[in-house]
Amino acid sequence: MTSDSSSDDRDDDARALSFEKPPLSLSSTLPPGSFEQVTRLGVVCLLGVTLAMFAQGLFGTFVWGDVPLILQNRNVRDAHVLQALGSQFWDVSSGVAGGAGYYRPLVTLSYVLEWRLYGDRPFGYHFTNLLLHLACVALVFHWLFARLSREIAGERAWQALAGAMAGALFFAVHPSRVEVVSWISGRSDAMMTLFSLAGLLWFERARGKLRGVVTGAAFVLALACKESMVTLPVCLVLEVLLRERSGLRRVALRDAAIALGMTLGAVLFRVLLVPLPHSSLDAIFAQPVARVLSSLGHYVMCVVWPARPSLLTALQNYDASGQIAYSNDSIALGTATLLLLCGFAWLASRSERVRPWLADALWFFVPLLPVLNLLPLTLKALVANRFLYLPLLGVVAVVARAVPAGFARGGVRSALTLLTVVALFVGCAFFTTRYLPAFASDEASIRYERTLHPDSTWLLEELAERQAARGQTDAALHTALDGYRAAERLRERTPRIRFMLLAAHLLGDRLHDFQALELGELAEFYAALERGERAQLDVPPLRIGFALSTQDRASVLADIDEYVVPRAMIDARVGRVDDAIAGLARAVQDQPRAAVGLRALALLLAREERYVAAGATLARAEAAAPSHPDTAALRQHMADAHELFTRSTRSATEAAVARAHAYLVLAAPGRAARTIDQALAALPNDLTLIATRARIDAIDGNFSAARARLGAARSTFPNAAPDLEAVEREIDAVEQGEAPATPAAATR
Repeated sequence: MTSDSSSDDRDDDARALSFEKPPLSLSSTLPPGSFEQVTRLGVVCLLGVTLAMFAQGLFGTFVWGDVPLILQNRNVRDAHVLQALGSQFWDVSSGVAGGAGYYRPLVTLSYVLEWRLYGDRPFGYHFTNLLLHLACVALVFHWLFARLSREIAGERAWQALAGAMAGALFFAVHPSRVEVVSWISGRSDAMMTLFSLAGLLWFERARGKLRGVVTGAAFVLALACKESMVTLPVCLVLEVLLRERSGLRRVALRDAAIALGMTLGAVLFRVLLVPLPHSSLDAIFAQPVARVLSSLGHYVMCVVWPARPSLLTALQNYDASGQIAYSNDSIALGTATLLLLCGFAWLASRSERVRPWLADALWFFVPLLPVLNLLPLTLKALVANRFLYLPLLGVVAVVARAVPAGFARGGVRSALTLLTVVALFVGCAFFTTRYLPAFASDEASIRYERTLHPDSTWLLEELAERQAARGQTDAALHTALDGYRAAERLRERTPRIRFMLLAAHLLGDRLHDFQALELGELAEFYAALERGERAQLDVPPLRIGFALSTQDRASVLADIDEYVVPRAMIDARVGRVDDAIAGLARAVQDQPRAAVGLRALALLLAREERYVAAGATLARAEAAAPSHPDTAALRQHMADAHELFTRSTRSATEAAVARAHAYLVLAAPGRAARTIDQALAALPNDLTLIATRARIDAIDGNFSAARARLGAARSTFPNAAPDLEAVEREIDAVEQGEAPATPAAATR
């Protein structure tokens, strides 16, 4: 070790908490402090532009994953701080499937604290996201300025300031920011980047032994927000090797190694606490080169030409063999980018002037590695714009370095540099402004995405589900059929199966209890799926047929929402109630947090007047999906039905009518009709029973039978015509939608 390097070590250790402040004077003629004032004004303007750009996102709703992650998640709503720190990120009480093995305690904690402050009002959550983005933009500016100021100071300090402003502005308004800022669930990337930038800025400015410790602590906090920051300390080590002067390199490497060691220790602890999500070996080794190169190509395109930002960038399509078909254009672009990086590295090995540029570029490529599908991310799309939030640091670092280089020559080159920066800002602002409204609501998002991906089976499935949730069963059924046909055209086997099940489910919702033949065909369709035979369904408007593979059949039979529950409800409607209850009981035993299955089981038990078991099952549904409106509605319906079932009556007619009404409350018009029919067999001339039976026909959608029954009664009992006409007016109101048919006990 030389005496000079030893002196550097002692000097650095003596200034443990000090910061290097580069010379900032523009010229000797400027008053003291003027440059600092210009810098502060620049930061204020930068943040003002960012705030103005993203302010409209404050008024959006909860969309996509926000609902199960926050609104329906008892682990957020009722959790204490220690519970939040100890739970998996997607350990949601609603039972919605998510990424198992993700551990992001600080993000979960932020949701817990916000629920205390804002409850179910989305404005506060969006406001937090915007504050996080503003903080990241400010840190990006200071990080870029600190990097440039090490090389550009004195009379040229204004060029470093201009470069940092340009880079930070590009970071602030790039369209890939929208998903992170305007989508509450995208917050993990912003929080990860915030702590990462805090560590990087400290490392850039501070000196002394605490530099590595503080940087490492910031990296550990970033890891607690999202796992993909794990390559960040590696990139820091590479940066030191490329940029640090030889006299200070050993000390900087020591500090970077401390940060790396602390991060690796945190990774080990995190893996022991919550094992990492894993992919199957088949998925890992399926077309790995094409998968990675295509991912890289798509990310590069998202950066350099963000004209069509989307939640579904690079939707995964499949060939006839079921393999993912990666686009040749993206593979070519990914290959060209990788070759360019290799060539850049070769130049850096020969020219010291190129090394800072390579160091900047590595802040894009190295943080991008965890999301390049080296291990398949198993998303609907191959890549996601929000995953660029941290890696864009490398792009803005290159932009920030290019601006002073352009201004250094003066004249036309300076003008072109300024025009390029303005063009970048205007282009990014334009595309960002177009993308922001897509996060106003789920409906707005689906409309936007469908303009970009009209044949997306995933979007069609989401649209059908939302139409069904709004009670638009016919529209949902036609959307599901469109999705089924699109999946056939695109040769997407799994989506085709999902649409087949969804369409059958919606058909069951659409059929009435008096349509016994059609219900029987639907019941046989579900039974054929269980037997492994070709399942054929020919009930207008559905004409579909499908033979499942052994693997697909196992997956279908385990699907509570779209197979187990719909089949059980159809079985119950065709008289196989015991089979339906047994099937649901087995399913919810294997998946105890399946709230939909638990609600359906409670409903069938209530219809059988097994109220103790029904109440216990409904309590399990409430625990699985706290405060779900369907659970609360079903509890009320069960209470009303129980009162009707147990009501003391003075006559057989009153008893039959009360029981029929109880079945109607529990959404079982077929059972209600059979109850009245049994009473009519003993009392065929009872007008109350006849009128009740007609009302049940109307509630079940059989309006012609209801009017025929009333017409026959009018001929038999002419003196009762006024009363029967009043019943007919009730039936007319039901048919025209002016009166509700019956309370619906939702099982969806």
